[in-house]
Amino acid sequence: MVQRVILHIGSHKTGSTSIQSALKHYDDGTTCYADLGGANHSAPLFTAFSEHKYGYHICTQQGLSREQIDQRAQQALTGLHHQLERPDRHTLILSGEDLSLLEPTGVDALLRTLRGPGRDLLVICYVRHPLSYATSVCQQLIKGGADQLPELFSPAYRQRLEAYRNRLDPQELTVRCFDRQHLHEGCVVADFCQVIGLPSDTLTIRSRNESLPGPAIHALYQLNRSGLLQFGDRPLLQARHHLLQVLKQVFAGDPPLSRDLLRPHADYDDCDFLQEHFGILFAPTPCLDPPPAATLHQWLDQSDLNAEARLQQWLEHTTGLNGTYHQPGGVLQRVFYLCVHSAMLAVHRDALRSMARKSAAGEVLSPSESQTLRQLARQARPGSPAPPGHPR
Repeated sequence: MVQRVILHIGSHKTGSTSIQSALKHYDDGTTCYADLGGANHSAPLFTAFSEHKYGYHICTQQGLSREQIDQRAQQALTGLHHQLERPDRHTLILSGEDLSLLEPTGVDALLRTLRGPGRDLLVICYVRHPLSYATSVCQQLIKGGADQLPELFSPAYRQRLEAYRNRLDPQELTVRCFDRQHLHEGCVVADFCQVIGLPSDTLTIRSRNESLPGPAIHALYQLNRSGLLQFGDRPLLQARHHLLQVLKQVFAGDPPLSRDLLRPHADYDDCDFLQEHFGILFAPTPCLDPPPAATLHQWLDQSDLNAEARLQQWLEHTTGLNGTYHQPGGVLQRVFYLCVHSAMLAVHRDALRSMARKSAAGEVLSPSESQTLRQLARQARPGSPAPPGHPR
């Protein structure tokens, strides 16, 4: 049975994805990274232990029913117990940044499950400077579909850490500053490995830069404000991810979201808590004098004709479409429709490839493949008569 558990709880925007990507599948015979179905353990563990699992954004974006969410929670608990009861490993590593958002009762249940008889526990959390955090999380909210932004972007150090601090011994909770100057070798993965006593030289460490160029963030916010349906099922979610890649490509080389726009929106309220309990000091960053020409909200709300022209050029070059889209933001909406179409085709991509190879070889399609073709034909013209052999 596992004798030591390492629990990494983020926090958000502190390189969690890099840690998870580097450690996924790690197993040296003594220490292993938990296999809960993916590198990021946020979704299974939050769903398993939070009282608010039915409103969890990952579940709602996928359009999951309460029954499906309950099933996932039970599967996660079963998988976690299986990992903890492994007789052939000493140390188990878990990582999920959403665990820093668990309510106190959820933290209670999680820690009670992880501790077990005679089992050591170490919880690790990284924290980021308020201004740096505000810049990053503003972008993340817009990427996630936000059509309104808070006046202040709070790292909520107290909210994320207090429940753990009150339930752990001091040696069981380590809080680190997410800053290259403070990280071992200037790398969060190397720093994490040093803290837990794991050699990092055998890991494949990739820089996971998920930031988007400024014009891409601006365009996404405009799309979010349009009211266009973009979430609710898996194809829509895949289309949204595809759109992010398109925008990253179209605006490659453009500067990122300006940190100066976020200076008035950084929240320093919990910095005293962080300094008192963990010895980390984040000094406020003064606002610029004179201030930027536009505030964050003014910049987001204004139109960007140059960006629309570049999107139109990409659309014409990629698809040959040369339409006229008079509605504000119409070009971007047309690009999103294209991503939706691609996502719908992706559902049947493997089957279509197989059928194409058979057709080229002169082979006969199987009944299931013929059924797939009839379904696609029906989707192309909803409400039309069913193709021959296709039951209504």
